Amino acid sequence: EPGAAAQWNVHCTTSHNRATIVTTTVHRSRTVMTAVGEGYEAVAVVDANRRSRCFQLRSARLVWFVAGAAAVSAYHATRGSTAAAVAPAASGERAWRDELYCASKPAVAAAFCAQDLARARADITARMSEMRQRCNGSSIIGQSVPWSQFAQSLRLVWSSYSPFMPQRDSRFEQGRGYALAFPDAEISVTDHQYQLTAEEKASHPPVSVEHCEVGDEDGESVWTFERVGPFHSRGASWLSAGWRDAGRFAAALAEPTAGPLSVSAYGFRPIAADGTPIGLPPVHIHHMHVTSSQSLARQWLRRSSDGFGLYAVEFDLHGDRQCASSSGGMNCTVRAFPAGFGMHITDPMETFFDLADVRPAGSPPLTFYAEHAYRWTRAPRRMVGKLLTGISTGTFKPHDDYLLHFDAARPSEYLYWQEGRWPANVSLVHLYWHTHHAYVDDLWAVSAGAASLRLRQLFGGMFSNLTALGLDVRSAQRLILAQLSRAQSECVACASPPLLRCSLDPDRWEAVEGDAARSHYSRYRAPHCPEWDVVAGEPFTLLAFHKLQPQGALQAR
Repeated sequence: EPGAAAQWNVHCTTSHNRATIVTTTVHRSRTVMTAVGEGYEAVAVVDANRRSRCFQLRSARLVWFVAGAAAVSAYHATRGSTAAAVAPAASGERAWRDELYCASKPAVAAAFCAQDLARARADITARMSEMRQRCNGSSIIGQSVPWSQFAQSLRLVWSSYSPFMPQRDSRFEQGRGYALAFPDAEISVTDHQYQLTAEEKASHPPVSVEHCEVGDEDGESVWTFERVGPFHSRGASWLSAGWRDAGRFAAALAEPTAGPLSVSAYGFRPIAADGTPIGLPPVHIHHMHVTSSQSLARQWLRRSSDGFGLYAVEFDLHGDRQCASSSGGMNCTVRAFPAGFGMHITDPMETFFDLADVRPAGSPPLTFYAEHAYRWTRAPRRMVGKLLTGISTGTFKPHDDYLLHFDAARPSEYLYWQEGRWPANVSLVHLYWHTHHAYVDDLWAVSAGAASLRLRQLFGGMFSNLTALGLDVRSAQRLILAQLSRAQSECVACASPPLLRCSLDPDRWEAVEGDAARSHYSRYRAPHCPEWDVVAGEPFTLLAFHKLQPQGALQAR
């Protein structure tokens, strides 16, 4: 009966295998059951009307990934001798899968996972907007100067404007000694040394940074807002800025007896003058960093004093952090940590960002700002750390020597990989990827070193043109998975078994109607990857499989 415990026999069938799941647990009038079948873990849900749905959560045996994602192909439930056929839901499936996934995790991981759900993003965004409305009398930190003056002086704020241009025309690229391997390729970041004409200078005056602080209703937190602008654009251009002492936390950190300073929520986004967020299209966030280690003027500046002795990028946000409209859209550029958690700030930070107006040149005028928001407190908070790691092209040569050439007429596929070792004993409770999705087919994180996977023997190095080797992404993945399976069979009493811990979720695109330049945009999609306890010194390997994606073909260059 509805609301009462009842036994259900549910069969979840995929294109590969079947699991029979039996439970007596009732949760909010829905029966939620979890079991491991042959090669996957599934959750089945039965409501009070005897309708059931099955959701695959993650691989239990990694060799399953050889065949790619197995779509659920049949749904049915039986109670006693009564059967009811059920069709998969036509709408809201993505959000429902995410909710079920979060519900399947242990308590702490589930709390972090829940902050990715649309309702949590909406809640923190609404609170942030309410606090911003209470800001009165914002102070002006200062007006911007060109980046070159900022790098050579103690001025606080810089800004720049430059049109889209091929690499050969970039003074910034030339000044850094890059080899210009693909001189016709559009550069991926602003040309900070671009010389504005007199007309452009008049159209792009210096920007200002406004700072405001307001107390939160909880009585123990403070919201800090910093808005920079206005920026002016007519399409096909980069608008950038940065400043020292982001959030003006330096003075607070200098108070010796005030206690730890913890940030419990943060956000960044382009906005209109009235605070309305502006997403992609038309404005793409190439990157935004708030960091105590990195300086655009001086590159990596110093190691953090947080006790780990590592470089720190406390907060970052990129263009693939915007969600699909059905999952919150620009709300996903604002994030809160679960109640009781916070990121401890130990050093003053600098911020810098590049924003791109992706509309065609000569588009109607667009005026906008960029806004940072931080909610912070002195109250005790359980410490949150963010581990940022990636595949560094600096390991090989300057970056443009390894630009990947994507030609729709002559497609090539590539593999990049890099290994590392964990710097500390930590529990990874929430993982996500950043990349430029139009050219990325999949990303893997593996708890094994490159030698265990025999990557050099298979591919000859850390960068491989798979097409030139007679391979493609799928065949390369099968080779790697075969080595992973061998490593698993050889692993006896391993402290950390070799596993494929995380991969890219393919459900990461949104169709945008009415956009003449492009029909699909990549959107944030947190992968369904289990929590991962790591031990200092243990190896891990990141692998990136590159090929032009159908959704990105219209923008291929």
